[in-house]
Amino acid sequence: MNNIEKTLIVLGTTAVLSGCFGGEYADAQTPAPDVPDAELPGGDKPVAGNADITLDFKADTKTYLTPGDSNGSATVGAGPLDATNEALKVVVASGYDAGVAMPITIPAGKTLADYTSVSFKVYYTAEGSADTDYKRIQVIASSGDLPDTVTLIKYDGTWADNATSGHLGVMVNGKEDKLESTAFQTYTFDLTDGNVADLLPDTANSLDAAAKALTGDINLIVGFSHSDSTYYIDDVVLVAAESDEEEAPNPLLLNFESKTIGDELLSTGWSTDEVTAVVADDIVNSGNKVMSVTSTNYNTAAVVSFDLPADTTLADYSTITYKAYYASGDVGYKVNKIFAYDTAPATGVDYDEANSTAIGSFNRELDASTDWETISIDITNTSTLAGTVYLSIGSNNSGAVIYYDDITLVK
Repeated sequence: MNNIEKTLIVLGTTAVLSGCFGGEYADAQTPAPDVPDAELPGGDKPVAGNADITLDFKADTKTYLTPGDSNGSATVGAGPLDATNEALKVVVASGYDAGVAMPITIPAGKTLADYTSVSFKVYYTAEGSADTDYKRIQVIASSGDLPDTVTLIKYDGTWADNATSGHLGVMVNGKEDKLESTAFQTYTFDLTDGNVADLLPDTANSLDAAAKALTGDINLIVGFSHSDSTYYIDDVVLVAAESDEEEAPNPLLLNFESKTIGDELLSTGWSTDEVTAVVADDIVNSGNKVMSVTSTNYNTAAVVSFDLPADTTLADYSTITYKAYYASGDVGYKVNKIFAYDTAPATGVDYDEANSTAIGSFNRELDASTDWETISIDITNTSTLAGTVYLSIGSNNSGAVIYYDDITLVK
């Protein structure tokens, strides 16, 4: 999405004095649920992704960094108890203000305030000096790029917040020895007002406003403030708040997988013989179903429909994205436009530059496609259209063949 804000959630530990902690801070928490990664499922009707956000490292090829520890490493591989269950192995070489960064995304329209807790599993090994006993585990959230170091809360006779702004909580890891774990330990940080686990004074056990507002791309940073130690992390879960009402799906996704190749779809032009739209096999990836639009004259367009949720209008949506393959004909260097209707249009589309009724457009300055192109168009609007809404997608060409897929309406 445009203008995605980068944020950080930091989970860290730092050395503490034996006997300083007890009670709620030393307790292990309830294991986190196994939640699949959020995705947009298939089908030809709008659908919603999963609410919780999970990192389980299965078939994971992403690169993980260790800010604050230039000699450290973080790699996805066989877990310590089951080689078939992948986990993130973190080697802390040096530096007491270091961590491992893990990228996830809070969906559009959501902020950290929409989530009730952060949970994760840790397996402590006996490798190196195994400096893993009596450590504090801290959670921080902040916006910006990855830090050079992860500055955690320090003990100076009182609990002083020397950490990055956006403190989300701190507790003791409950481990009183340097022995290797026999099972993963699960920790859960409550993010709800009045329930944030804390050793700092004057915080009212609640997140500050800046932390609650965080959204978009996130780097989760798990850090243990010790050196020469190795541990594993798995099943990092950001748990979404439950709602008494069924959440309206966002985004709304339209694809063609449930249809049959050859099925006719909606299109519009001055006459029906000037444009056709049908379900076709993917021109690049055979076996995937897409929409194929063939036109022979100007003022034609593909037409799709969305059933907006109750109490929602088109003005609640800001962006339309879709994949397009401009195969042949008069496709190069065209202004593509989106128009909205309350009923399926039955006449040609007026692409004239003076026409101000388009809700969005973009200028494609390319010749025919060589691969699928992902298009994102700002459709910020004041439309009161509700219920079933029809959108035409196209450009003013004299005749062309264009393929479309994964048409998505995003708040």
